[in-house]
Amino acid sequence: MKYLVAVILLIQAVARIPQTWSAEQYDADPDMVNVEVGSPDVIDIKLSIDRIARGYHGISGYFDIKQDIDTDQVLMHAKIYRSYNRNKYQNAVAAFEIRNQTLTSFLNKAFKQYVYDDAQNCCTNVPQYETFESPLTKRYIECTKCRFSTEKWPNHLKNELYTVAFMFHGNVNFNLNVTFLVEPPRY
Repeated sequence: MKYLVAVILLIQAVARIPQTWSAEQYDADPDMVNVEVGSPDVIDIKLSIDRIARGYHGISGYFDIKQDIDTDQVLMHAKIYRSYNRNKYQNAVAAFEIRNQTLTSFLNKAFKQYVYDDAQNCCTNVPQYETFESPLTKRYIECTKCRFSTEKWPNHLKNELYTVAFMFHGNVNFNLNVTFLVEPPRY
């Protein structure tokens, strides 16, 4: 009888463990992208959402860096907004943000952790680095249907729309907003 109870408790415990078939925690489907450039003589950015397959989208476009950018002189910060009812226009600030830091610091920390590997796979002419050092040299970066792995993302996100609002200011000025629909992974 003791063994039967132990087996039942073990089965119940295993049944509560979420089954993972891949390292992906979520499917983060890009839903909307908006760019405002305040210094078009230094950088021009055009991004859009492209359909890859039914229910799958990627980000395509370009970053035309027209002159070397001293990334130690560019400050950036980012806020994350969450839509509680999946309405793109009704957002609340989420608990995560990137506080003011130089673009150099951003490229070495958050960008390197969350975007770098995926950008290497879907964009041409992306800087190759272990540790980024200023300047960001003049270049034309073209991206085609980029999707981002969620393997390193925080594991507490809910199934909602999230907007990441990046603001860059200094010797280059632009804002970049990307909205993702976060859902369980599709297999």
